Amino acid sequence: MKKVLFLASAGLPGLAIAGLSGEYVPGEVIVKFKPGTTVVRQAALQHVGGVVMNENTAIGTILVRLPAGKSAEQGINQFRSLSAVQYAEPNYIYRAAFTPNDPSYSSLQWAPQKIECPAAWDISRGDAGTVISIIDTGVQLDHPDLIGKTLQGRDFVNGDNDPTDDNGHGTHCAGNAAANTNNGVGIAGIGFNCRILPVKVLSGGGGGTLDWVNSGITWSADAGAHILSLSLGGPSPSQAMEDALRYAFNRNCTILAAAGNNGSSSRFYPAAYDQYVIAVGATDRNDARAGYSNFGSDWVDVAAPGGLGQGSNPQQEIYATWIGGGYTAIFGTSMACPVAAGVAGLIRSILGTGATNAQIRNILETTCDPVANWTFYGRVNARRAADLAAQQVQPPMDVLPRTLSMITGSGAIGSAQEIGNSDNIYYVVNSVMSGALGQVSEYQAGFILPSGNITQVTLNLETSGVYGGTGMIYLWNFSQGRWVLVRSFAMNTFDTTLTYRPSPLSSYLRGGEVRVRVRGLNPFRRSNLGPLPSPQPYAFKTDKLTAQIRMQ
Repeated sequence: MKKVLFLASAGLPGLAIAGLSGEYVPGEVIVKFKPGTTVVRQAALQHVGGVVMNENTAIGTILVRLPAGKSAEQGINQFRSLSAVQYAEPNYIYRAAFTPNDPSYSSLQWAPQKIECPAAWDISRGDAGTVISIIDTGVQLDHPDLIGKTLQGRDFVNGDNDPTDDNGHGTHCAGNAAANTNNGVGIAGIGFNCRILPVKVLSGGGGGTLDWVNSGITWSADAGAHILSLSLGGPSPSQAMEDALRYAFNRNCTILAAAGNNGSSSRFYPAAYDQYVIAVGATDRNDARAGYSNFGSDWVDVAAPGGLGQGSNPQQEIYATWIGGGYTAIFGTSMACPVAAGVAGLIRSILGTGATNAQIRNILETTCDPVANWTFYGRVNARRAADLAAQQVQPPMDVLPRTLSMITGSGAIGSAQEIGNSDNIYYVVNSVMSGALGQVSEYQAGFILPSGNITQVTLNLETSGVYGGTGMIYLWNFSQGRWVLVRSFAMNTFDTTLTYRPSPLSSYLRGGEVRVRVRGLNPFRRSNLGPLPSPQPYAFKTDKLTAQIRMQ
């Protein structure tokens, strides 16, 4: 059974074609002919082969469906070789990604976009059950962008339970890691819904003793923190600190620490305790090593956005929360560390309560983007990390439609049992002439998904009909109260495979229910000579329609 694969889900890598990359519709090419070559166009189409599926007269392009067996790359190269063709390119796929409504997110923050947080947030927006401990100068607990995000912390500088920040550094780190997000205020935090455990081990002057720091590490582990963010350190190793890190590590804490701001390859502690700690260096907006960042692929594990290091310009430095209820832009590996900690929080949120620190670290490190050779792994990428974490959650489960009914057609054969597997046993809807549209066949499927924390739904469809027809998938949007066209695809006489992941899931899943409509259309065709013969009836066949779900 020959199949064409059409992908439209977050996190799937694009395929390189003709020197380009990105997700695209296999077997389809967008072509623009040079002005004055109308007569040549038909000859060119016959030479390359294919059918014109759509014409955009405003910009002069046509969408060409290539013959079966001819790849998009082959078609593009053939069209580009013709002198009459101005350009030919893939029919790329573009996806909406979640964008928070925090006013400074788009204008003053660049770090979340650099590490692809919007696509990561389509997979997970973190979980309040994931706790990130900010072991620093404390946190402004009533900051408008942090209020409600903090748990009961501890102050080891003054020996009490009030970890209020009197410096600003810790508040800035907390905002980077997990400020209140999509609340219409200030900035977005990388960890989104993750919670903050504020632990004060540094005074208002920014310094603290080894004993305070060690106490903050062990207390955070005992208090149930999952991620420890340490934007502090010095050049001297300490056996007591290593013991404290081991204590937290053995309690399944994922520990991240700033690599230091000396612009040196000299080791910085606690970051350099590689057995227990992920050392985080800093990159600028262009993914170059920030000049101040310590470096060394033999001990700096990853990098994260930390700013250029030349001032307080938010377009170059890291803009986040500050004491007094405000915001400011500063730079340093101190900023990079909580950014990476926020990504670790997203990973842990996806994996759930059974996640291990080794598993979180492996995902964080192995999904980095390369940034030269001054770190061992590269710069963290939230989207890639979230996608890999989602793959490691319990195996996906296929759910069949609970109901299946014809909406438009002359008759239907089969039931939901016929579409559970790719086995050439079909559910068939025979088409019928529908007004000025042409031959139409349409059916509706209703899914009832198992109860639980569903993190992802992927619709898998294998269908066939008539060459030159168009298939369409509609989903019922519960938020809008209407059917929404989410994908169109070229129909063929052989099975076409389509994978689609609804996003945001909350709009299409309500009370465990997902509603899907699948339509096949063989339209009237017109030419300069007038209307062509009416399209003939056809059988719209579905070999598979399942909702594949992932749960925490």
